[in-house]
Amino acid sequence: MSNERRRHTRLALRTPEMDGFFRIHFNEEWYPLTDIHDVSISGMGFRFATPINPGTVLRISYMSRDFETTLPATVKWCRDKAQDGNPAVGYTLALEFDMKNVNENMLMFMALRKFLDPFT
Repeated sequence: MSNERRRHTRLALRTPEMDGFFRIHFNEEWYPLTDIHDVSISGMGFRFATPINPGTVLRISYMSRDFETTLPATVKWCRDKAQDGNPAVGYTLALEFDMKNVNENMLMFMALRKFLDPFT
């Protein structure tokens, strides 16, 4: 039996090809996201230098020259990279988008569509 509880398939992001940028807002500050490792219509994972407690509600934003979308998300888990055998400093986090905001979630997913790697 699998421990997988995700409702939607996760895909990797080809961030070097992006013409915009992602950022998160928490603790009254905006922080850039440069290491996003998966994304779906219901959430995303990323690596970050600072831990964020599970249950924390924050805002995630994508901005480019001609498009911007921002939506709320909840930190589902936060794990020290060292727990995964990774010697790098930092944390791996999973965000869940608020499923009451399906239209906004779809906009975020559409913003990501050209950066999704179908081979991962």
